[in-house]
Amino acid sequence: MIQVLVLAVGLLVSSAAGAGEATESPAFLKAKGQLVAGDPAGKPALERLADEGDPDARILVAGAKFIGGGGFSADKAGACRLWAQAADARPLAAHLHAECVERGHDGSTPDPARARTLYQAVADRGFAKSKCALGNLMMAGQGGVIDVPRGLALCREAAEAGDADAQTDVGDVLLKGQWVPRDIVQARAWYEKAVAQGQKNAAFTLGQIFWNGDGVAKDNARAAELWRMAYAKGRLDAAVFLGDEAFVRAAGAKPKFDRTAMDEAIVWYEKALAQDPAAQARIGPRLDILRKIKAAGS
Repeated sequence: MIQVLVLAVGLLVSSAAGAGEATESPAFLKAKGQLVAGDPAGKPALERLADEGDPDARILVAGAKFIGGGGFSADKAGACRLWAQAADARPLAAHLHAECVERGHDGSTPDPARARTLYQAVADRGFAKSKCALGNLMMAGQGGVIDVPRGLALCREAAEAGDADAQTDVGDVLLKGQWVPRDIVQARAWYEKAVAQGQKNAAFTLGQIFWNGDGVAKDNARAAELWRMAYAKGRLDAAVFLGDEAFVRAAGAKPKFDRTAMDEAIVWYEKALAQDPAAQARIGPRLDILRKIKAAGS
């Protein structure tokens, strides 16, 4: 959990710093290393640095507080305050503070209008992710007038700059065809770029594209590979689709069920039900069949 936390939040600090901005302090690097290694001295050292104003420590401690990980108590409002305090020093913190304002994570009423202004300010500092965050608000007409062309252009700029979330968002817009003509070929290309960077939502959706053969040759194996990646990255709802893939593989085997695939399907369906009991109506009948076949063969 701690390593995932540091990779998701702390390790972004260096890559997110703008040109000419200060690098991480030796004290922060030491404390972060202690946290990753499971050294109990890491947490209080980071908290002390955050209290003393170290912007990178503030970002990391805030990330821990936001999700309640790494031994820190969950405190979204406290996390938002720390990001706000580090905003002038680090674009990443400024972006996360803007998200707090947009979604009300700081305990206030969600304020997409103010968030637009904040995202624009961070985008002006060269932080690509903020461009698409602003673009999404523009396309949805949240916090101001609807401006699909400008909003999509901002997301494209961020995507072309290499931001995986923006690449996924552009793919979503092109796949859905809600605001622009549907273009599955371009959508898939953007998803592939995002998947190459480990973006879980892109992997999830691209898996569906290959499973359905939407604008591409149907490829169940590739779909399963993508869903496994999405699941490993946190898209737990991919479990039901992995169960479906294994079920189809088991049932399609001749002259009888593939028992290895059958066991895989049972495991994935059970994980899906543990995550979402409401999926019983869809998963239940298949899971019952698999369990009966397994019991009969044991």
